[in-house]
Amino acid sequence: MLNDVFRMFQEPDTPFSQDYPDLCLPIQLANGSYRRKQTYRGVATEIGKTANQFQLARLMRPDGTMPKTGCVMATRGVTSGIRGLKFHTQRPDLVLLDDLQTSEDAESPEQVEKLLNIIRKDIFNLAGKGKLAVLQTATPIAPEDLAERIKADKAWKTTVWPAVVSWPKDVTENGDKGLWGKYFRMWDSENAQDESHDKSLQFYEDNREKMDEGADVFNPSRFLRSDGHVSAIQALLEKQHVIGDAAFQAEMQMRPRRFSFALDISPKAVVSKATQDKRLAVPEGFVFLAAATDLNVSYALTTAIVGFKPDMTAHVLWHGVQKCRVDGKLNDTEYNRQVFAELAKAA
Repeated sequence: MLNDVFRMFQEPDTPFSQDYPDLCLPIQLANGSYRRKQTYRGVATEIGKTANQFQLARLMRPDGTMPKTGCVMATRGVTSGIRGLKFHTQRPDLVLLDDLQTSEDAESPEQVEKLLNIIRKDIFNLAGKGKLAVLQTATPIAPEDLAERIKADKAWKTTVWPAVVSWPKDVTENGDKGLWGKYFRMWDSENAQDESHDKSLQFYEDNREKMDEGADVFNPSRFLRSDGHVSAIQALLEKQHVIGDAAFQAEMQMRPRRFSFALDISPKAVVSKATQDKRLAVPEGFVFLAAATDLNVSYALTTAIVGFKPDMTAHVLWHGVQKCRVDGKLNDTEYNRQVFAELAKAA
């Protein structure tokens, strides 16, 4: 990463080099030879580069005063000794954090908490008594991961850029039965037979006005004609079709969905939520009862009570479905509270 940034300063005749000659020209003139002492108006520029940091030139103004240059850029791994980082007497005044978590970290509450502690204890205190700006780029991977925890923290100002701002009406109103559904059935058939996607592309071009109606994307130029795409929404829906909705919501929409969760539900907790209404009479001959509720909190709770006879043959004594809707984007505390409330209704 440091080499990629440094290369910007080394390349001459680029817009960046032309806009910032005082930053780029000393590095270009040194041509990688930083042991040779370079001076400007009789004062050493002190440019230099190592494996994990480089220093831009200090340039003397015509009136003899030193401008605030000589910026030092350093890179470190998030777990590689950040605490107390400084260059001579200089301490950082800007920190850029780039995708700190891995997929494994995002799924682990312990690792997420560990990364948050590094940010709060080590990174936030890098400036000492001075001010520090911290910028972070991140793609959320799972609910309650590092990106989602920071987004919910009011100490941070967060901006989210979803790839699809609004979905086509054909998708929201018709689902798989609409024009886009027909498009992807053609696309899948072509893919299975190892054919080009010319027919599905032609279908899209013939029906594009209806298929694109209501769609809005963050970057209308996000497609390549060489890939058989003629619009960004076509390319994005195709990506969603290939990688699946769960991955698309996290990677492209910045809204990871909750597909599993843990609730501490004990028999005592269930009994405490149960009503005293004795509507169910257990027939004679049953020696054991079991009750279970399947939690599909985006649709319904399905409860079954099963009775067992001495020979362990089972009979469903009661079965019920209760419609419900719990938002998977809630924080864990509120999410669990609403799930328990729905369970109480089912009981």
